[in-house]
Amino acid sequence: MVLRVAVIGAGANGLCAARYLSADPDRYLPTVYEQTAAVGGTWVYTDRTGTDRHGLPVHSSMYTNLRTNIPKESMAFSDFPFDSSLQSYLSRQEVLQYLEGYGAHFGLNKYIQFLTRVEAVTPVHYHGTVRWRVTLSDVTAPDKQSTELFDAVMVCTGRYSVPYVPVLPGTDRFQGRTLHSHDYRVPEPFRGRSVVIIGASASGIDLCVQIAEVAERVVISHSNPPFMKLRRLPPNVTQAKRVESIIGPNIVRFLDGQEFHADDIVYCTGYSLSFPFITPDCGITVHRGRAFPLYKHVINTTYPTMSFIGIVHLSLTFPLFEVQVKFALGVLSGRLSLPSKAAMDEEVEEDFKSRLEAGLPPHHAHTIEPLYTDYLSELAMAATCKPAGQSSEEAFSCEGRSPGLYTDAKNCSMYYECVLGHPVYHRACAPGGPVFDEQDQMCDWPENVAPPCGTQRMVTEAPEPFTCEDKAPGLYADLVNCSMYWECVVGHPAYNRPCAPEGLVFNSELGVCDWPYNVGGTCGTRSSRSRRDVTEDSGDESTDETVTEVFSCEGKEEGLYTDPKNCSMYYECVLGHPVYHRACAPGGPVFDEQDQMCDWPENVAPPCGTQRMVTEAPEPFTCEDKAPGLYADLVNCSMYWECVVGHPAYNRPCAPEGLVFNSELGVCDWPYNVVGTCGTKLEARDVDDDVMADSGNEMEDAGSGDENTDETVEVFSCDGRAEGLYSDPADCSMYYQCVVGHPLYHRPCAPGGTVFDEEDQICDWPENVAPPCGTEMTPPPFTCADKAPGSYTDPDNCAKFYQCVAGHAEPSHRDCPAGGLVYDAELMICNWPTAVMAPLQKRVDARKTPETTREPKASVPVIGKILSFVKRF
Repeated sequence: MVLRVAVIGAGANGLCAARYLSADPDRYLPTVYEQTAAVGGTWVYTDRTGTDRHGLPVHSSMYTNLRTNIPKESMAFSDFPFDSSLQSYLSRQEVLQYLEGYGAHFGLNKYIQFLTRVEAVTPVHYHGTVRWRVTLSDVTAPDKQSTELFDAVMVCTGRYSVPYVPVLPGTDRFQGRTLHSHDYRVPEPFRGRSVVIIGASASGIDLCVQIAEVAERVVISHSNPPFMKLRRLPPNVTQAKRVESIIGPNIVRFLDGQEFHADDIVYCTGYSLSFPFITPDCGITVHRGRAFPLYKHVINTTYPTMSFIGIVHLSLTFPLFEVQVKFALGVLSGRLSLPSKAAMDEEVEEDFKSRLEAGLPPHHAHTIEPLYTDYLSELAMAATCKPAGQSSEEAFSCEGRSPGLYTDAKNCSMYYECVLGHPVYHRACAPGGPVFDEQDQMCDWPENVAPPCGTQRMVTEAPEPFTCEDKAPGLYADLVNCSMYWECVVGHPAYNRPCAPEGLVFNSELGVCDWPYNVGGTCGTRSSRSRRDVTEDSGDESTDETVTEVFSCEGKEEGLYTDPKNCSMYYECVLGHPVYHRACAPGGPVFDEQDQMCDWPENVAPPCGTQRMVTEAPEPFTCEDKAPGLYADLVNCSMYWECVVGHPAYNRPCAPEGLVFNSELGVCDWPYNVVGTCGTKLEARDVDDDVMADSGNEMEDAGSGDENTDETVEVFSCDGRAEGLYSDPADCSMYYQCVVGHPLYHRPCAPGGTVFDEEDQICDWPENVAPPCGTEMTPPPFTCADKAPGSYTDPDNCAKFYQCVAGHAEPSHRDCPAGGLVYDAELMICNWPTAVMAPLQKRVDARKTPETTREPKASVPVIGKILSFVKRF
């Protein structure tokens, strides 16, 4: 019999539920109810706060500049990875595009009823079984209601939509503005104001840093230990104890006796669970952060055909949703036998009691950090899922081994970790090529790791000192250091020189510094069966694909040529040399034969790129019969036309470099936000025209405000000034343009945080712009003088570090492995950012067996404990 299953919500958890239900059509028929017009849940951004256009509470808590605080490598569903070209920490837009792609890939939209609100869910006893009566309403016509009957219900409405605002003594006296982080969108409303932020979890710290960029002063109030060591706070931010009371119209008093004048209070105090459609007959009680009784935080112990997906707190959400869905389906199919209701209720109460005894407040009933891995593994095993990294053969065991890290003999990019009192952890090195080095107990580049996993040159005895005697002038390999070489010049001693840029090694075959993948032997990663350089004789290349006689330099001039089979590769012809088969840098660039370089696809003509092609000369653009405004340049995506009453058409460039014109919004924007030949965004979903129109208007409102592209400002004047661009001293994200014979133009930089750089006459990222608008600093060059041999932090780039070697005054500047790692000065290794943020002692404590008591708010990073699930079941 096919079971009808109602899924409430089309966010990430609802999509995951629909994906696995629809994968077994002989057993399940899902129907997903979504009260908005789009998939994505809280990842769907809107400028609106309070209520939406239909009068319903706004569900999304997204703000404009939100980025994920966990890497994409640990965030994806097991069967749908993120685009490998994206950086590890994603923007909200990239996550939403991922969820839209997930739904499209598995064909889930056909199961979703958009703009449908679930009003009530009630159990119905039907011939000895329990079914569910679901009452529905049309969001566009609330009086229009209907009822459906289902065999099971999966509640997937999330936990981040109903803000919790504590009642502080004297709240009624406060005459400033108050706001919960749920309603925060952009920092601009706080410009020049004094702000108190209550709460220092992830959103509290993030909003603190963003608001501090425009506010006069920010105080962040919390009960945690000072976190100044965890991250660099802006100079106008002060930490304070918890708020004691509000003692005046704008005065906030803290527990340590400090008082602060506040124009605004921002509550970053979390959310309350809310399921208004759950009727009392369902047997579920909801109180702020707790819903009970739920077995394993998922199954309604009274009616196990009702499950709740994604109400646990502090976890890697998408992988968690996937395991919870499989656990719920194991129960629903009968494959997983549950204990008795009494036994399940007892376990639920014992779990809650243990949290209270450990000092956690009641609303942390579903917080699972730092035991996330144990919880996930328990659920996966119960649902007969195989946790990633645990082979069925159990080939590796920690029995008889000391705590530490051990090589995976079958996979150089993986390693095992043995911790007393814990199971074997199977962990992955960061993506991008690093392998595990058991000697140094860390992941590192192959050239730094001894064979068989690495290519490090092993010197068993001290080599003879290098000399140029009896050698012809030229370059020679340094047998001790792959990144150095010797130069012999007539009449001079031997010169020992470094390869540049950082990362190159000396290629003895060609007598030049080259990328490791082009170099054979111990210094490089090229093998006889996997080479980037292809000779006319061999036909061997990195893809193990025979290319003999497919490409030849005979009859061709020196230069670079497209590889028709692989856009990210190209051939190089050099007189007197074999054919070279080379790769573009990783990350998505393709070869552009016209410009003889690797470039982003949007700058390269088809078939390898997406650059707009004009097959015939378009009609000259004119503003005749056009309303004042901005129009796309059909020839150049990075330009646009501006029409102003009484003026000719102006052809203007987008700034900063890399933006293209978004015809839908009438602004310059990032390519991933733009549909069509100029951008990389997929075509929009088929939704209600009114909704699309409404969302479009919201986007325009967000980008415009008072920033009209032609705005005459009395404060600034072009009188006596040369033509050019000038800073707006009142707003770093705006600038003035002076053009002879024209009015003053007041223009915005592109959205996303760019500011105007008057020196370079462009909008750019703050770190590239000098103060006061930017943060660019000119530190003294790093030197190894007076420093012990070892590794040192690069203060300008967390993903790099300096290495000092005895006898060398100049440091080596090295990169952490790709994939989001940063340098950890305390442990002197490259590490995940979340692990670097925590104090060293807490990271060490995380390896101990959990004590019976723990801190009220766990801060032990869980990234290290959950990487065994990166390659998930």
